[in-house]
Amino acid sequence: MSVDRHYKVIISDRAKRMLASRIHFIAQVNRDVAKAKKKEIMDVMRSLNQMLQRFPFFNETYIIPNKYRKMFIQKWYI
Repeated sequence: MSVDRHYKVIISDRAKRMLASRIHFIAQVNRDVAKAKKKEIMDVMRSLNQMLQRFPFFNETYIIPNKYRKMFIQKWYI
């Protein structure tokens, strides 16, 4: 029997502002690419409440161990 677990995903205000600034920057060059990138990121973030384990923990000395996960977006952003 499978259990559907749902997790509460919290995205900090700072992370939201950083994401918005990156999307805005991309939009200055190509609005269509910015819209597509925003959709891609939002789709992945929305899916995290069901499949959180697909992203590894963010383990750095200044971060509480095994509390936060990192999501890679292509090769430039975490």
